[in-house]
Amino acid sequence: MVSSTFASIQRMFSRIRPGTIPWLFVDEAGQAVPQAAAGAIWCSKRAVIVGDPFQIEPVITIPEQVVNNISRYFGLDKTQIQTSLSVQSMADRANPYGWITNDTWTGSPLRVHRRCVDPMFSIANEIAYNGMMYNSTLADNPHLFIQNGFVQVEGKVSGRHYVPEQGALIRQMIIDEIRQLQDLSDLFVISPFSEIPSILKKELRQPIKQALMVYKQIENNELQKWLDAHIGTVHTFQGKQAAGVILCLGLDQKSKGAASWASSKPNLLNVALTRAKQRFVAVGDGTIWLRQPYFSKLKALK
Repeated sequence: MVSSTFASIQRMFSRIRPGTIPWLFVDEAGQAVPQAAAGAIWCSKRAVIVGDPFQIEPVITIPEQVVNNISRYFGLDKTQIQTSLSVQSMADRANPYGWITNDTWTGSPLRVHRRCVDPMFSIANEIAYNGMMYNSTLADNPHLFIQNGFVQVEGKVSGRHYVPEQGALIRQMIIDEIRQLQDLSDLFVISPFSEIPSILKKELRQPIKQALMVYKQIENNELQKWLDAHIGTVHTFQGKQAAGVILCLGLDQKSKGAASWASSKPNLLNVALTRAKQRFVAVGDGTIWLRQPYFSKLKALK
């Protein structure tokens, strides 16, 4: 068995013939562009493609307008070329078994969910899967003291998206967890915008270390590993899970246009919600976020 990225397969198996690999398993296929998998599939006898078209889509650096112009020039429709096409969506198209949800054909859909309890499951099931999934997750004691909710925090943006008042609240929430557990907790802090986790890592480093020193010693490199593993963007945390998740939304009235991007599809919020097994807290300005498509469902957290 060989585990590899698509880029490495291109180098590792550059000289093998078509159909040489007996089985190819592709995970997180919803994040991969179709052309990335073409070589690996060409080298394989059989391929099992696993992914979710309603989670994070492929990151495309080519502007959408350029892609649309190419599409028109060559007379191609959106089933052949568009920025949201993925290995998963292409594989779904070839699968005769499935259903249509959110106007999207999904092949052999997963119907039983085994990670999140309510309300995270119910919200994700409503916004992304039209209520077609069943939850078999059992409630557990997460050893966390945060409670599910949408916390209203207004403020002015510093930079592009970061709101210092929201960062201050999250800092206090993490310190309160440390004081209760006398250790670091199983908790993610994620955001739609890369600027926010970048600033939070810097601002949280010293307060977390000081709070921990009351109970235990922690080396700087160990703390940095925790920060890197527990604070990041929604995009980079797909496939991961924690007992609790804090979603830092950022933005003020002058920068609220960015919320339209985050809420253009259910994918981003679906991923954010389903990282959390037992607790989920959204921190943001409700006058911005609770008026957005899909994010309005976070009212159920209150």
